[in-house]
Amino acid sequence: MNISVPSEHKTFIQQRVESGRNRDAEDVIREALDLLSKKEREERDALRTAIELGDDDIRNGRVTAWSSDFLPRLLREAEEMIAADKQSPERGER
Repeated sequence: MNISVPSEHKTFIQQRVESGRNRDAEDVIREALDLLSKKEREERDALRTAIELGDDDIRNGRVTAWSSDFLPRLLREAEEMIAADKQSPERGER
C-alpha cells in the first residue's frame, strides 16, 4: 500500500526516524495507528460505561421527566449553585 502524507507529516516522520525514536517511516506509521486504535477503544469503552450508568439510572428511577421548562429550570439551578459557591468562605480552600 502506498500513501501520501502532507509535508508537515513527512517532516515529523523524518524527525522521529533521525532522532532514533523509530526505526523507519513504517514504524512511525505503525505506532501512530496503534495509538489511534487505543484512543478509539478508550472512547468506545467510555461511551459504553456512560450508557451502562444511564441505563442503571433509568432502572433505578433516577430520571427527570422532560418538560418545556426543564432547561430554563436547570440553568437557573446551575446559576444558583455557582452563586452559592462564590459566596462560600471555603471556596478558596479547594
